[in-house]
Amino acid sequence: MLSGHLPNAICASGLLKQFGVANNFFSGPVPKSIKNCSSLKRVRLQRNQLTGNNSEDFGIYPELDYMDLSNNNFYGEVSSNWGHCPNLTSLQISNNNLSGKISTGLGGATRLFELHLSSNHFVGEIPKSFKRLSSLTKLYLDDNNLYGSLPSELGNLYNLELSLAKNSLSGPINENIGECLKLRSLNLSTNKFEGFIPVHVSKLEKLETLDLRENNLTRSLPSQLGGLKILQTLNLSHNNLTGSIPSGFTEMLSLTIVDVSFNQLEGPLPKMRAFEEALTEALGHNKRLCGNNIGLECPIQSRNQGSLRDVLNHMEQVVEFDWKKRVMAVKDSSNWTSFAGTFGYAAPVIMGMHPGDLLASSQDLNGISLYEILDQRLAPPDEQIVEQVESLVKVAFSCLHPIPNSRPSMRNIALGFSVEEASRNMKVTIVTEYQAIDEEKLPKMVFRTRILIDVSKIDMTTTILGFKISMPIMLTPTVAEILKAHGLSK
Repeated sequence: MLSGHLPNAICASGLLKQFGVANNFFSGPVPKSIKNCSSLKRVRLQRNQLTGNNSEDFGIYPELDYMDLSNNNFYGEVSSNWGHCPNLTSLQISNNNLSGKISTGLGGATRLFELHLSSNHFVGEIPKSFKRLSSLTKLYLDDNNLYGSLPSELGNLYNLELSLAKNSLSGPINENIGECLKLRSLNLSTNKFEGFIPVHVSKLEKLETLDLRENNLTRSLPSQLGGLKILQTLNLSHNNLTGSIPSGFTEMLSLTIVDVSFNQLEGPLPKMRAFEEALTEALGHNKRLCGNNIGLECPIQSRNQGSLRDVLNHMEQVVEFDWKKRVMAVKDSSNWTSFAGTFGYAAPVIMGMHPGDLLASSQDLNGISLYEILDQRLAPPDEQIVEQVESLVKVAFSCLHPIPNSRPSMRNIALGFSVEEASRNMKVTIVTEYQAIDEEKLPKMVFRTRILIDVSKIDMTTTILGFKISMPIMLTPTVAEILKAHGLSK
């Protein structure tokens, strides 16, 4: 990669058409000759360490088609000169230190296909002059300090990919957004939008991604959203949405990723793969969701008004939360990334308290029976499940080992549960089943359980006598074979 300063006389001849030095370590200002280089057509200066005032260092370029200044250290306001470049189709100035308001003059670059101004420090409202950019297909203004409402003028941009995430935009989501009929991606996340999700969003039949997370949206979900048949990603988390998830969402035939966590939703999940296979954290922290998803089978994260503590402190719910449900809930928690290294905190489901509390009250556990450790508000577990309960208690205490490296990893815990489950469900054939057929042919034969585990991705390499081998298995020749190999024996 190249470094240093760019030569000031790079365009002294006035004939330079293409200027590309992207992905280097050039620093310092843009060459002074660039400002009046009217012959420029394509400029690629992205991913360097260039500096300079954007509103002063660039001029008007009648032939300019492409300008990429992203990932540098430019400052100042965005130049209004860009709006006077009649052939400009792509302007990218993301990840710089630009500030101030976005120039309304950009609306003059009517041939723009893409405009990238994300990750700067722009303030103010989105210019209404953008309605003139009828050819725009990509508009990225995310990660700035923009405020105000969503301009209705954006409804004039039919073939758009729009990202306004991480700003301070507020008010309702303008219904005119539904007029962007060819909109493929709509990201309004991490703003201050409020009110309801407009039904008009359902008109965006080309939409593939809808991200409205981290706003102040309320009311119920419009059932018409089910008409978004090619939608692949839906994120509505961290709002105040209420009611149930419409069953019509099953019409979202392409939906694969969904997140509705941290709302006030309740009722059954739509019977579709995206919800059935969603992670527990993508559905959690709601009022009361239920349905065919293992994370919702038991109230480990939320029940009525929420927490595990509420469940364990409510006698009626404790009794309903029987041993079978508790075992299933704790074992499912082994797949939660948030429980990594802290499995002991799932143990209150089994014990009615954190195992650390028991350790604090008793210096010697050797004389304590399993039944003394378990939640005393339930009848003892029956013989069909007592072994699983005992196994979980042992795991919980092993996770409290004073030496962190001596605690089992979440991967090992999950693997242990999987092996245990497979072993319990496997049908073991015993010799007595064959005695009626031919007792003499099966003398003293016993069939033992064998569980096959995929080891194709496990590194089993080791070093023996200085040689690296792929598996800890070697065939050792006998003395006779060694002598024979050296011609010392017949």
